[in-house]
Amino acid sequence: MTTSKRNLSFDIARAMAIYLVIIGHSMTGLWGTWQSNFVFAANLPVFFIISGYFYHSKKMKDVIQTGINTLLIPFFIVTILYIGLRTIIGEFIQHIHYLNFQTLLPLIYGNGATAHSPFGFDLSSHAGAVWFLPTMFIANIIFHLLMKSNKEFIRFIIVIILFGTGYTLAQYAYFPWSIQAALEVQIYYLFGYWLAKIVKKYSEKKFLPIFLF
Repeated sequence: MTTSKRNLSFDIARAMAIYLVIIGHSMTGLWGTWQSNFVFAANLPVFFIISGYFYHSKKMKDVIQTGINTLLIPFFIVTILYIGLRTIIGEFIQHIHYLNFQTLLPLIYGNGATAHSPFGFDLSSHAGAVWFLPTMFIANIIFHLLMKSNKEFIRFIIVIILFGTGYTLAQYAYFPWSIQAALEVQIYYLFGYWLAKIVKKYSEKKFLPIFLF
C-alpha cells in the first residue's frame, strides 16, 4: 500500500512567512525603514504565490463560499474580539464613547493601518494584521476570473494592467478591503501558477532546484 508524501516545502514557506508577519508587526520602532520594508515585502507575497501554485478551476460560487468560510468569517470574529478587548482593557470607563463610528469602521472597511480614505474621512482605528483576510478574499475572486481566459499572453497583460492600477490607487488613498492590494498581488498569483506548470513539466528532471520537490 502506497501513500502520497506531503510536500513539506510549502509548509516551511508558510511557516517562514508567518514568522515574518509577526516580526514585521513587532518592529514598531523601525516602521518605514528599509528593514521593515524588506520584511513586509517578503512575507505576504509568499501566501499569494502558494495560492497561485495550487490553483485549480472552481465554480465562482464555490470560490465565494470558501472565501466566506475561511477568510471573511475569521476576519469578522477576530476584529470583533480585537475591538471588544481594546474596549474592555483600554476604555472600560468610556466604552460608550469608544464604540463610535470610527471604532467600528474596521468591521466594514477592513483597514489595516491608520490611513486616509478616498471618501473624505481618516481611518484613525484599524483592524491590525487581519486586513489581509478580506483582501485575499477579493484577490482570489479576481484571479479566478482572470484564469477564465485560456491565453497566457492575455492573462499577463491583464495582470500588468491590474498591478499598475493597484499601485496608482495605493498612492492616492486606502480603499475598502485594500482593493488596491488585491489588484497588485495578481502578479504573485500568476507567478505561482507559472511555477506550478514548470514544476509539473520538468518534475522528472534532475536539474530542478531541490526546494521544488
